[in-house]
Amino acid sequence: MDRNLEKGASIIEILIAIMIVTVSVLGIASFSRNTSRTYRSSRGTDAAYVAGQMLVADLSARAIVPESGTDTITVDNISCIRSWSVKDTSFFKKVVVNVSYDLMGVSKQVKVSGVTN
Repeated sequence: MDRNLEKGASIIEILIAIMIVTVSVLGIASFSRNTSRTYRSSRGTDAAYVAGQMLVADLSARAIVPESGTDTITVDNISCIRSWSVKDTSFFKKVVVNVSYDLMGVSKQVKVSGVTN
């Protein structure tokens, strides 16, 4: 009888197992990083839309609406620069708001529009 039976794992099997675990952990880390980046980006866009909608609502509530202007507002810890213009038509006034903000070192812009009396 041959008593030369192998017990335990060989070095090749251990290296392959380590490689599989490493690739899995790297994949999970990459997914987590991309999810975090997407969340921050959508949070910035949401803050800019809220800033624009707030200005459209504010201008709609005013009796006298200025033709144009610029201001700065902070929404959800994101600084937004809002510039607006109002175009008078025969039936209503159209408000166009451009909101600029910086997110992770990249300048982005959102446009919001609405109407007022």
